[in-house]
Amino acid sequence: MRSSSSLSSLASKLCRAARPQPLPASSDTYRCFSSKAKAKGKGKEKEKEKEEEAAPAKKTNKKSHWSQLVFYKVSSKLSGVLQPPEEGLTRPDAIERMWEYIKTNNLQSNDEIVCDETLKKAFGQAKVQRTEILKFLDINLTRLKP
Repeated sequence: MRSSSSLSSLASKLCRAARPQPLPASSDTYRCFSSKAKAKGKGKEKEKEKEEEAAPAKKTNKKSHWSQLVFYKVSSKLSGVLQPPEEGLTRPDAIERMWEYIKTNNLQSNDEIVCDETLKKAFGQAKVQRTEILKFLDINLTRLKP
């Protein structure tokens, strides 16, 4: 069993270690979540928005995603649905055209797509699950060489 003096020295070491550290001099290094502080910050946000509106629009150099750079040839079965241009389609364009076709012809019923004659030729089924559309689309797309 330890003596009381060693316990008191251990306790004093723990108290020194648990002592709070002084806050940094600048208040920008920590957040305050009080309602008053939030209300004060709202005015600054509005000022920033006004400055951004007044500033001239900057041109952004967004790089296109790799999938928008790869062109695919559409199979003859699916060309009636997607109506691709001669140079081919990108995959995102093919997906977009597929869903436009489905929506304009009212072929979606909950999670199933009820195929009309042109989709039956492409998919070989009368009904297709919504999640399987991409699988069937991949079967009918062939990557064109750059």
